[in-house]
Amino acid sequence: MTHFHTIVIGGGPAGMMATIASASYGQATLLIEKNKRLGKKLAGTGGGRCNVTNNGTLDDLMAGIPGNGRFLYSVFSQFDNHDIIQFFTDNGVKLKVEDHGRVFPASDQSRTIIQALENNILELGASLMNNC
Repeated sequence: MTHFHTIVIGGGPAGMMATIASASYGQATLLIEKNKRLGKKLAGTGGGRCNVTNNGTLDDLMAGIPGNGRFLYSVFSQFDNHDIIQFFTDNGVKLKVEDHGRVFPASDQSRTIIQALENNILELGASLMNNC
């Protein structure tokens, strides 16, 4: 029987990034997803093109958060929108910036983003369990 240091439940964007983070620290990691493919909901974002992030400043991002989003400053100080852009660029995804700073894959296909995340997971040696 295989033993894992980390088990991530859910193959959405957060689950995929958590799997990548865990595996990048050398942890034996398993990602469990109930659907047959990762990123099912992500595939529909941005009209199927996947609005990855926004290239604005931290203040621009915070202005778009309803209510008091100050608690997010500490999160964004660890990994912000520019880190997301760098992550995908480092993983071979060409990105483009459209109106209001919205960032999309140059392919205009959400599958490009999902495939980059999945490839990174597999390259790091993490395990996937779909339909589960």
